[in-house]
Amino acid sequence: MSAQAPDSSDISADGLPPAEDDRRSAQHWASDTSSEPSMLPATGNTRAAGDTVGDSLRDSVRDDELDNTAPPVPPTDLRAAGERLAAVDSEAGTTTGADDDTAARSRRLWWAGAAVAAVGLLAAWWPRDEAAPPVSSVPSARHVYFADVAGWYKQTPAEVAIASPYDLTLAALPAGLPMALGPWQGGERIHDPAVDQWFRDPPVSIERTYRRADGELIWLSAFGHEGRPSYHLFEHTPEICYPLGGWEVEHFAPAKLSFGDGPRPFTVNHGIATKPDGSRLVFVFFYLWDQPARNPERGVLSIRIAAPVRTSPEATLALLEDDFLARIFDGTLAWRRF
Repeated sequence: MSAQAPDSSDISADGLPPAEDDRRSAQHWASDTSSEPSMLPATGNTRAAGDTVGDSLRDSVRDDELDNTAPPVPPTDLRAAGERLAAVDSEAGTTTGADDDTAARSRRLWWAGAAVAAVGLLAAWWPRDEAAPPVSSVPSARHVYFADVAGWYKQTPAEVAIASPYDLTLAALPAGLPMALGPWQGGERIHDPAVDQWFRDPPVSIERTYRRADGELIWLSAFGHEGRPSYHLFEHTPEICYPLGGWEVEHFAPAKLSFGDGPRPFTVNHGIATKPDGSRLVFVFFYLWDQPARNPERGVLSIRIAAPVRTSPEATLALLEDDFLARIFDGTLAWRRF
C-alpha cells in the first residue's frame, strides 16, 4: 500500500501553516505549485527552537575571528638573535684591531638584527587566509565547490569537493541554477516572508518547485548569506523546523550518496518526516562553499531539497539522488582536507 501524499491545504509557501480562513481546497499535493512542508517557524514574536543556542554561539564569535588566521608561531628571541649577531661581528672585528669601531658597529648591527626579527615576527602573526590543500585539476568548464553537513562553519570528515556545470556562487544566483534540469521543469513558489525574518534578508533566496511530466515533484530551497548574518542559516534547519509545522521527524542521519564518476561519496543530511494523517516526505540538506578556506565574508549557501513519498522512502531518496542532484552536480573529486 503506497503512502498517502500530504494534503496541500496543510502547508503554504515555504512551509508556513496557512491561516484558518485561507486554507486551500486542492485535492492533490501535486497540483499546488506553491506548497512545501514546513521549514521555518511562523513569523511573529515567538522564537524557534535552537535560537537561544544559536544566538550564544553566534555572539561568541568576535568580528576579528570571522577571518581565517594563521596558527600562532613561537615568538622570536630578539635578545638571543642580537647576541648572536654581536658575537659574529666581534669575531670579525678582532682581525682589524679597531676595537672602538668594532664595538660601535656591533651595536648598530644588533639593533638592525632586532628590527629585522621584529618585522618577521609581525608578519608571522599578521592575519592571512587559511592554507588549504590544493584542489585536483578539473576541466575548466566545471565549477568546484566544497560541501559539508555541519553548520557553524565546522569542518567534518564528510566534507567533499564536488563539481558542477553551474555557477552556484552567491553572486551568480539565482540565475546560475537553471529552471530546466533534464526532465525537471522549475517554477517559482510564492516568496515566504519568514525567510526574510529568520535569515535576516538573505541576498540569495531561491524557492522553487521542480516537476516532471509523470507527476513527480521536488521542492528546492537555497539561501545564501555573507559575514555574521550567515550564521542564521545554521539555526533554522529542516530537522528543527519541520516539527513546528506538525511533522514528526522519524529518521534523521547522514546519508552517503553516489553518482557520476566521483571517487568519494557525497554525504548529506537525510531525514524522513511523517504527519498524523500518514503523509510522508524525504528531505536532504547540506552546505556549500566556493572556496576551501570557508571565509565567512565570502558567504555560504544552504541547500534544502524535499519530495513527497509516493511508494517508499528509499525510492524517494533514490529519485533525489539519481535523477535530480545528479543533474546539478557532476560528481565528487579526490580532494580531501583530512
